[in-house]
Amino acid sequence: MEEFVLLMEKMEPELFFVLFLNHIFPFIDQVVGTGLLLLFVCAIIDQRNKIPGYLHPLCFGLTVFLLTSSFGMNLGTPINPARDFGPRLFMLFGGYGLEAFSWRNYYFWIPIIAPLIGALLGTWIYQFLVGINIPDEKVEGKAKRDEIVNNDHDALNLLTPI
Repeated sequence: MEEFVLLMEKMEPELFFVLFLNHIFPFIDQVVGTGLLLLFVCAIIDQRNKIPGYLHPLCFGLTVFLLTSSFGMNLGTPINPARDFGPRLFMLFGGYGLEAFSWRNYYFWIPIIAPLIGALLGTWIYQFLVGINIPDEKVEGKAKRDEIVNNDHDALNLLTPI
């Protein structure tokens, strides 16, 4: 039994956390993962792509599942900056002190800043490569709303509560 305990003590760091040398690769991982998430979200919610509304939750779920499966192994899911910052705040107030933020050479800023940059890049990439190339059509839901608002005052009475 002692041999098993010694073996587990030697293997534990290799099994439960990632040993990386610098912050470049985690930063790129978080930016690319969040950028892909927002690129797919923009493609799903763009009404010009004509994806039916009842398929949006399925598409969002598949997107999150695929990104979590592919990028989650490296450093965690690159979706939410709070998934790393919240536990660090808990550790700070729980008695670990500032070591919660200085651990791994001040790694804490990467899960906060990189997803924000990735979200901007993913949205911009969608707009510049896909969004501007889809022809604009009058969206049906927006057209009905505009007709009600731009009609005479009797139509506006439909919008006011009785």
